[in-house]
Amino acid sequence: MTKYLLQIHIGPVQGFIASARRCRDLWFGSSLLSELGKAVARSIVADEGEDALIFPAATQDQLKPTSDYAVSNKVVAIISKQNPKTVADKAEDALREYLSLARDTIFDAALQRRLQTWDDAKKQIDDLPEYYWVSVTMNGRTYKEARSLADSLLAARKNTRNFQPVTWGSNRPKSSLDGVRESVIDAADTKQADTMYKLFGAKAGEQLSGVDLLKRLGTVQKEIRVPSTSHMAAMPLSSQLKAKWNADLWQNYLDTLPNEVKKQEIVLHDLELPNMGDTDGSLLYESRLLDYFDRSENANKKKLEEAQKALHTFFHKTKIDRPGSYYALMMGDGDFMGEVINAQQDAATHRNFSRILSSFALEASEIVAKHHGAVIYAGGDDVMALFPLHSAVQCAKKVAERFSVLMSNFKNDHGRSPTFSAGIAIVHHLEPLEDALKLARDAEKQAKSIPAKNALAVVVDKRSGASRIVVDKWSLVDRLLNFAAMHQREMIPDRLAYQLRQTYLVLGGNHALAKKEGETEEEKRARQKLRDVVGLEASRIIGRKREADGKEKLDDKVKAYIKTAVSPPLAAAQEPETDETAISSPLPLTPDNEKEQELHIEAIATELIIAAEISQSCTLAGVTLTLNLEDEADAAKEDAS
Repeated sequence: MTKYLLQIHIGPVQGFIASARRCRDLWFGSSLLSELGKAVARSIVADEGEDALIFPAATQDQLKPTSDYAVSNKVVAIISKQNPKTVADKAEDALREYLSLARDTIFDAALQRRLQTWDDAKKQIDDLPEYYWVSVTMNGRTYKEARSLADSLLAARKNTRNFQPVTWGSNRPKSSLDGVRESVIDAADTKQADTMYKLFGAKAGEQLSGVDLLKRLGTVQKEIRVPSTSHMAAMPLSSQLKAKWNADLWQNYLDTLPNEVKKQEIVLHDLELPNMGDTDGSLLYESRLLDYFDRSENANKKKLEEAQKALHTFFHKTKIDRPGSYYALMMGDGDFMGEVINAQQDAATHRNFSRILSSFALEASEIVAKHHGAVIYAGGDDVMALFPLHSAVQCAKKVAERFSVLMSNFKNDHGRSPTFSAGIAIVHHLEPLEDALKLARDAEKQAKSIPAKNALAVVVDKRSGASRIVVDKWSLVDRLLNFAAMHQREMIPDRLAYQLRQTYLVLGGNHALAKKEGETEEEKRARQKLRDVVGLEASRIIGRKREADGKEKLDDKVKAYIKTAVSPPLAAAQEPETDETAISSPLPLTPDNEKEQELHIEAIATELIIAAEISQSCTLAGVTLTLNLEDEADAAKEDAS
């Protein structure tokens, strides 16, 4: 009996998921790809049995439509009962049948009649999936050899494009989301705010293609709702909303809003804000009210003013703080996964590896839920999630730790087990979601650039000024939380971060202090002297700083902690200094004929800025952070090793 290794790739992935203006667009894009992958896997199981599947290593129950089980865009199986082409073609038919069913369910008969361009919308959706497959005979080959050959063939097939004429092209405006497909919304409807909200969940003037509408209106899993970015930014208010709620004032505010707005976005019970039921937290933001009223008419302008006044009254009389402006978006996945998979010698170990990955995805979802986050996608080693700012970095570290534990028995050819790296973007809730996605994706790439990985990158994108990023091992989380705890206790002033950063940049910054290829001994000595000057100035700034209230000088342990973070010790941490020695005991000078002393002034300044945002969010949430000033030197040594 001839056996074949079959590999199937389903796309598109990044472009399809990333073209999202709302969180539910983003979630549905990820969910739809997972459901298409499940349709392919179900078809293979029907033809070859459960044991045929290698990746995902799933049961029939797990592969049922709308199950919590997530499938990636790649399916691997061993085929022995039928010709691999027959199996692959049937799987593609199953994929397209599922997509057609989802399309016709989402676009009901009434909506199809309303869209004069329904035929074009249908063609756009039908043209969406990319489906590639290869098969390799396993006769005379080990599993490892067959899989390596199949990987190469699949990569070549994906790079071989099939170009077909576009059947849905027109002169209508392009999609507002991806600029690729034409809008299918009638021009008259796009000008009507009420019509756009009620029919398409869109704003007036928004241009959406058939694929965009599929994501916007799609509810493959009807019991799942993803909160908006505004809801996530408002989550830290939960304790205040519970303790200070006034139902009458809230109802007075709701009475000023259009009915469809109140149920525009529905959230799950686990993510509900206290006393608000399944209403999205975006209603807590005065800035979001501008989206709900067509201000082209004076009557609507008056209604908007009434709503703004009612919301102001609610906050003023209840003494509830206004919600914060920032939330966090995390993207992360495993390190060295390709190397570890390549090291698996047979199908059984690869299948077991797949099962462990599936259990990680489920556990990651549970960890995110415990930290009040919302999973966009968790499948295989990939995790994408939204968080309120006060719990984001803690959750990311928990996910990474759990991944390392589950993967500890799998190693590459060098004996290294997979680790987890992630990027977190801290973004204003009104910033376009596609920008947040790009920031998080770029941050993840920065984390992946760290030698030996197992790293975290955090980028903060304030509405004023350029974005700032910091990248380090996972000990970065402990440092951020310690700095946030200092901010919360007003032990450090906000100005410290900006003064450190300004000093570093004025004295040359990375360009002047970085090692240069081919530098002479004289140039090296000059650079090291400049490094010492920068260190002395940073030490002077830290030593002279007072606490946030300006009355007391910084605690000795606080100064020592910051100095150790700025310049990790080569041997042991410096002793905490007294006020009298604050200036005369600078950061360590560059030793002769030894490893150069590291200087992380700009990075620590950025960490202090990020920590200030975390501190504000924790204070809103009523969370008092623990302060631990004893372990920075140990963490620095651990990272260096």
